[in-house]
Amino acid sequence: MHVKVKKLIQFNGHAMGVYALEQGHNPETVFSGAGDKFVAEWNFETLMPERFSVKMDQTVYSLCHIAEKKQLYIGDSLGHLHLVNLDTKQEERNIEAHGKGIFEIVYNKHKAQLYTLGGDGVLRIWQLPDLRLLLSLPIGLGKLRNAALNTNESMLAIADGDGPVRIFETEFYNEVACLPAHDKGSGAVAWHPFKPLLITGGRDAHLRFWKTDENFRLVREIPAHNYAIYAIRFHPNDWCCATASRDKTIKIWDSATFDEPIRIDRKAYQGHLNSVNAIHWLQHPQLLISAGDDRIINAWEITR
Repeated sequence: MHVKVKKLIQFNGHAMGVYALEQGHNPETVFSGAGDKFVAEWNFETLMPERFSVKMDQTVYSLCHIAEKKQLYIGDSLGHLHLVNLDTKQEERNIEAHGKGIFEIVYNKHKAQLYTLGGDGVLRIWQLPDLRLLLSLPIGLGKLRNAALNTNESMLAIADGDGPVRIFETEFYNEVACLPAHDKGSGAVAWHPFKPLLITGGRDAHLRFWKTDENFRLVREIPAHNYAIYAIRFHPNDWCCATASRDKTIKIWDSATFDEPIRIDRKAYQGHLNSVNAIHWLQHPQLLISAGDDRIINAWEITR
């Protein structure tokens, strides 16, 4: 794949490892959450930090921004779910949602529901706007790490850090598939934007591809990284896909073939010093944002 990679800027504003990235107030900004218990915002047009921060009592593991409601949901290491009003910058709710840390928060716009994934192996479903608990599903053997909705939000895929990948329909939340995707547990899931495929990434450092229109039949596997895969994110225009790993690298793949990836590492591109925990694509400007245990947030121009 013929791709150009350019490091645009490096932010060093956090005092501890960064675990979460989420779309910010504006198209050109990104929220970050870290071990220093802060949520911050960064502007990748001005290349400056925004004048926004939220101080929490615990490490921030997950973020979910609902732009039309001007709400930021924050999951912390004790399993608390916080709701911050972005107009007032005030915390409106603090719920003891899980027995252990919240590793992922996903918004289903069609159903006005929020999903939280806990380190206690429980999926919880909350009805908005009152944040009423609808359902608790104890589905995991350990930490539920990552989740993704398909395009029409009718299916939810969940990666169990110590077990299989589970697929639920979102009408009644019945399980429709349980995939023994990775021997040592799964860390990332993504629905392919233009092929009938679910892609999973595991602690075994492999990517696996499951045919969604053939009862989730395994059709391909790739030894993609050297250590656990933490994120799989497609470009806003779908032409490429980025994966992030504990092996300190990001890889850029052709979405159509997933062949011959570009490896973004410390040596070639001044990449991360430690595990890459989170990645996020900005649409305007089109940049890949990455963050990791080295406390660094990088912005990458990825062009053909």
